[in-house]
Amino acid sequence: RHGRCVGPLLGGCLSLVTSLLGTHCLPEFSGAILVREDVSEPLYRLDRMITKLRLAGIFDAIGGLVLGYFLGPRGADFSREVEQMVVEMTRTNHFPIISGFPHGHRLPNLMFAHGLTGELDTTIPSLKLGA
Repeated sequence: RHGRCVGPLLGGCLSLVTSLLGTHCLPEFSGAILVREDVSEPLYRLDRMITKLRLAGIFDAIGGLVLGYFLGPRGADFSREVEQMVVEMTRTNHFPIISGFPHGHRLPNLMFAHGLTGELDTTIPSLKLGA
C-alpha cells in the first residue's frame, strides 16, 4: 500500500508479539513502523495472529508495516499469502505497507535496532534507519 511514514521501528516474530497482547509487556504501537516476520507457523495460525492484531486495534495505531519472511513448516514460503491477508484485513486502514523485506529467519537477514526511528517510503520502496 502506497504511502510514507516516520516512526519508531518495532520488529520481531508475529507469534511473539501476539503472545504479549493483553499483558503489561506490550509495547506502545502509536505511530510505530511494525517489522514482522515468523517461522515454522502454519498458514492458519498466521491468519489467526494477524486477526488478533486487527481485533486488538494494533492496525488502527501504527504508522506503517513492513513484512519480512514468513516461513511455514518444512520451509514453505507463506510470504505472499501473508501479504494478501494483511492487505485484506487492513483495507480500511491507510498506513503504508511493503512486503518482501529481507528480515527474518532466512538469509539475507537485515538487522535494525528496536526503537530506532525509521522512515518507510513505498515509492522507492525503502526503509531508512535513523531518519
